[in-house]
Amino acid sequence: MAELPWKPVVHLPANLTVRFDAEVLRAWDPQPWCEGKAADLLGAGARRGHVQRLVATLMRYTETLKRLDGRELPSVAALFFWPDFDAQRATAEVYVLPDDRADGPMAVARARELTAPNKDSQGEPETAELQVPAGRAFRAHQFRKPRGALAPDNVTEAVSWFIWPTDSGATVVITVSWLDRIFSEAGITIADDMARNFHLEPLAPA
Repeated sequence: MAELPWKPVVHLPANLTVRFDAEVLRAWDPQPWCEGKAADLLGAGARRGHVQRLVATLMRYTETLKRLDGRELPSVAALFFWPDFDAQRATAEVYVLPDDRADGPMAVARARELTAPNKDSQGEPETAELQVPAGRAFRAHQFRKPRGALAPDNVTEAVSWFIWPTDSGATVVITVSWLDRIFSEAGITIADDMARNFHLEPLAPA
C-alpha cells in the first residue's frame, strides 16, 4: 500500500482519557510506556498498588488489540475512565483503511454489512448516512454480545463512524464502545464529537 500523504487528527476528551498512538500500539514491549503513563497520570503521591492496577489495565488493552486476528492495529486508540482512573468505562479505536488494500476500498455497502445484525446482535442497529466536516459518513449505533459472553445482560453498546474524507484515498473508521449503560450518553457524545471534529493534516516534508 502507498503511504498516505496525511495523518489523521483525532480529538479526545481532555480528562480521564488515556491515548495510545500508533508507535505505542506497535511497540514490541509497551510496558515501559504504560508504566510511565500511569505514573504521570496518578502523580508522585499515588499508592504503589493504584499505579500497578492502572499499568495492568493499560497493558491488558494493548494486548487485546494485538490479539485481534485478521485486523490491523488502529492508528489511534483510547481508554476512557470515570470517575477516576480506577474505573475504565469505554474504549475507542480509529482505523485508517487505504483504498488500495487487497480487499478493495471500503464502501457504504460494506460498512452496512459490517454493522448488520448477526447472531450476537441485540435488536436492529440505528444507522444513517450523514455529512461531517471531513466528508461523507455512515454512522451505526448498535448493541452486541461480546464474543464468548454467556450472561444475557452482558451487552456491548457501540457507535461506529465510517468517514470518507474528501480526496483522501482512504476510509477512516471510528468506534467507541462500552458495557455499562450508565455511560451511554457520554459514550455517544464522545463518538459523535470525534467524528465531527476529525480532520486530516498534511505530512511535514521529510
